[in-house]
Amino acid sequence: MMRKKLVFALSLFVLLASLFHLRFSSANVKASNGYPIHNVDTGLSYTIIQAAIDAPETLDGHTVHVEAGTYYENILINKRVSLTGDNKDTTVIDGSGIGNVVSLEASNVVLSGFTLRNSGIGSSGNPYCGVRLVYSHDSLINDNVIVDNEYGVWLSYSNYNTISGNVVECNNLYGVRLYQSKNNTLVYNYMVDNEYGIYVYASSEANVVRYNNLSRNTFGLYFGLSDGNLVEGNTVVNSSLYGITLRKSGGNFIFHNNFVGNRLQVDLFAAFANVWDDGYPSGGNYWSDYDGVDEFYGVDQNMSASDGLGDKECGNDVDNQDRYPLMGFFNSFEVIWNGSAYSVLTVCSSIITGFSLASPEASVEIRLNVSGVEGTRGFCRVGIPRIFLEDLENDEYLVIVNGDSSILTSQIESEGEHDILYFTYVNGPFIPEFTPAFMMLFFLFLTFVILLSKLAADKKQAGYGAMG
Repeated sequence: MMRKKLVFALSLFVLLASLFHLRFSSANVKASNGYPIHNVDTGLSYTIIQAAIDAPETLDGHTVHVEAGTYYENILINKRVSLTGDNKDTTVIDGSGIGNVVSLEASNVVLSGFTLRNSGIGSSGNPYCGVRLVYSHDSLINDNVIVDNEYGVWLSYSNYNTISGNVVECNNLYGVRLYQSKNNTLVYNYMVDNEYGIYVYASSEANVVRYNNLSRNTFGLYFGLSDGNLVEGNTVVNSSLYGITLRKSGGNFIFHNNFVGNRLQVDLFAAFANVWDDGYPSGGNYWSDYDGVDEFYGVDQNMSASDGLGDKECGNDVDNQDRYPLMGFFNSFEVIWNGSAYSVLTVCSSIITGFSLASPEASVEIRLNVSGVEGTRGFCRVGIPRIFLEDLENDEYLVIVNGDSSILTSQIESEGEHDILYFTYVNGPFIPEFTPAFMMLFFLFLTFVILLSKLAADKKQAGYGAMG
């Protein structure tokens, strides 16, 4: 019996090893054929990225895919194509210290899945970039690492583009620069260790700068001679000079951002009137150096009770004041409800380490795991889409914080399509939520341990039998 189990285990190991070897070998064959660049629409393969783009067979709408490797090229995209890499960490285009790494001179281009590094150093009137867009519209720059260039990304006279999900770090001057470019969206990017994180200049209007993380830049956000932009949900941390700068710019909407640990939070130079909050009860921005308290609520902050908003304005310029500064860190969580995606907005004095929504019975159940100094009191306010209550028997919410379901909530008021809840809690030991995937892995591991224990016991018993 013991021999049969041993043979079975060895056979299983050989089978898995064979499958791994087959996969590894096939990958080597693919990489060793000398043609790592593929037009997926024509089936043709190339050794040089620029050759794949320039080929007469490559037409507008085609996709050129590049396998992992380092390519020393300066790419010009002048066709409406998608250029995609295997993986942003392993598929590298290196500009060899000359010119732009990638230039877009066409519209409807997709550039995704690369590390773009080592541009040249140009003159003041002609700098070089990791990615440069010139008269390029409706293009997508997504999921790239853009590092060690003079400029990271530069948009000139380019509109309706999306710059999303990129890591833009250690560029000499700008992470992302907009020049006379309008209606662009910069979202979910990480800007780290640049001179300027995001720089919007010269009549660059109606751009959306949302949910970006900017850390350790000299200037975090900069707006010069640019009006009517939306700046929402960004986190600007540890800027060595200013968190946000506005110079001769007005009519910008700036709210639900986190400004934390910047040397100076705001720099205003001949700035016109800008809007620094989203009204009541939505609120303004979180300022780590705000010294106000939260003892009142309401539009005029004159009714006794807390609402997660500071009771006095933040800022000395009457044309640039945050009327409802947030008392905690702002976060946005995407929740899937009945097959549709919704945003749930939170302001919390603790770090939210887990967030989920469910309707197990007749109410909406809000679960949070938070991390704070044990024994201290924290607060949270949550903006919940009211559509979640439709078709439920009880028109109510149940809040559970770190497993504690005895949380008392107060509904501040409804705003548009959201209900805003406010509640306090005492920070305690963290109680993790075990997901189905975690539980499955746990039971597989437990089963494996039991099998090993049983095999060891059988072997031991067989040994005793032989001794007898």
